[in-house]
Amino acid sequence: MIHSVDSLALAQTSIGSRRKMDCIRGFLLEVNVAGEGSKFGFTPEKLREDLENLLALPRLSYWG
Repeated sequence: MIHSVDSLALAQTSIGSRRKMDCIRGFLLEVNVAGEGSKFGFTPEKLREDLENLLALPRLSYWG
């Protein structure tokens, strides 16, 4: 499982390394719901914007 995926770009990069292994990996999204500048993660708005693209990535799965 991939922990702390905080951007679409990171998820896409993870796909490249997984293709060689031909496997499916789960991932956990990191969301900064409080909007703290010292924290990482998707803002709720950015997650809504990127969610469809995240779910469409091959070889990654999610648990809701």
